[in-house]
Amino acid sequence: MAHAPLTLVPATCDDLSDIHTLPAPPSPPPAAETWPLPDVVGHWRLYGRVGQGSTANVFTVRCGRLVAVMKVERADATRSARGCIRREAHWLRSHPAPGRPTVLDEGQLDDGRAWFVMTLAPGQSLSDWWRAQRGADPVAAVQAIAKAARIMGDAHQQGWVHRDLKPSNLALGPTGEVTVLDWGLVHRHQPRHRTTARVAGTPGFIPPELFKTRRPDYAPALDTYALGCCLVVLLSADRVWPHQLHSQTVRTVVSGSGLTGVAARTLEHILGRAISRAPGQRWTDGHALADELECWLRCMAPAPKDSTWTPGSQLYRTPA
Repeated sequence: MAHAPLTLVPATCDDLSDIHTLPAPPSPPPAAETWPLPDVVGHWRLYGRVGQGSTANVFTVRCGRLVAVMKVERADATRSARGCIRREAHWLRSHPAPGRPTVLDEGQLDDGRAWFVMTLAPGQSLSDWWRAQRGADPVAAVQAIAKAARIMGDAHQQGWVHRDLKPSNLALGPTGEVTVLDWGLVHRHQPRHRTTARVAGTPGFIPPELFKTRRPDYAPALDTYALGCCLVVLLSADRVWPHQLHSQTVRTVVSGSGLTGVAARTLEHILGRAISRAPGQRWTDGHALADELECWLRCMAPAPKDSTWTPGSQLYRTPA
């Protein structure tokens, strides 16, 4: 049976049992997909749908001169997914921070569906950036993932795990700023406590060991694994398959991006640890991954004159 690809804009999947035998998600009924919405919800006028997932549809809205984004619960959302909208709005209100959307308004439609309005992330998603920039400078991809890792590091220090990081949930602004989107699956990490929450996320960005236990451990390394997968996707000109995620794939993708020498080998090491099949080998949280990627970026600067390369945390050493 075909493997699930590392799709760039997939729907969120709930209760998966085997990443290698995942069937294609059924198409929603037309009536549910085109469920009518009023032109005005609360104080917000809807202008058009800009995205959709298994739990919600996303619309551009406007109130006066303010343009924002509204998430509206899908009429055909599964029972387990119906609380994601309210949970995301509540979590974002309770945990404001740079790199996360700000909730502006929330409510409920007459038919009971929840909605909330949040600030519009500047720029475009990394999945759209990938489509437009295939073969682009890999340094830009590393910069974007490093910033996303730093944002997630702050959440990890507060005890939270995103669980659904992927290129379509990371926005890249015109000046390089990054916003982490779609916090509907955010989960509290409690060390030495196994959760009863079911496996949720996106195939290809979920560590394989989560499918082998009934009580998975949602630790911060789950997000660093997903961010490693994101960087592999962004560096590759083609789609990558989950069963191909190993050291040889990383080596091929990094080499195909145009990197050579110590820069390529160092990035291969960082990515190899990020997507390791052994959870204990992965970067422990977002800050640990960001530290490594930022060090790599600093070392990518042109070497000073009369400098020589030496192994270690710095690539170049200027003679005394």
